[in-house]
Amino acid sequence: MIVATTPNIPGYRIVKVLGIVYGMSIRTRGLGEDSSWSRGVSGR
Repeated sequence: MIVATTPNIPGYRIVKVLGIVYGMSIRTRGLGEDSSWSRGVSGR
């Protein structure tokens, strides 16, 4: 499956449009620097 933010992709035929997707992104400085945050999210 190809996920894109453009209405067309050169060389491909669009078969199905699933619609608008909403989400949330959380960015950190580095994966190793903020390990306490990841432990809190995963519950470990």
